[in-house]
Amino acid sequence: MRRIFDDVPVLCGHRGSGAGVVDGRRENTLASFRAAVDAGLRWVEVDVRVNADRVLVASHDPVLEGGRYIADLTSAETDELELMRLADLLDELPPDVALDVDVKTSLEDALLAREQ
Repeated sequence: MRRIFDDVPVLCGHRGSGAGVVDGRRENTLASFRAAVDAGLRWVEVDVRVNADRVLVASHDPVLEGGRYIADLTSAETDELELMRLADLLDELPPDVALDVDVKTSLEDALLAREQ
């Protein structure tokens, strides 16, 4: 039988150290990803969405508590709400940790010009 994968399956930290809040760490935050790496995981997954400034920020859902759409928020607003930027995660992760980026889309994305 032909082998499809050369390596054995690996554990992948879903949204860092898991969905929801684990030991006081919210999912899709630097603290959650640090915890996953500290636990020995060599793969992590992050959900990202684009904000109004076209910056990728970590969030599974398009709408935050209170009904605010991430697509409508500026980078200053997403920073204030402590939504992690993908660029910050890339800077933070050790080079031997692989990253699965789950790019989320929403209806707001369909209204953008093609080049965006």
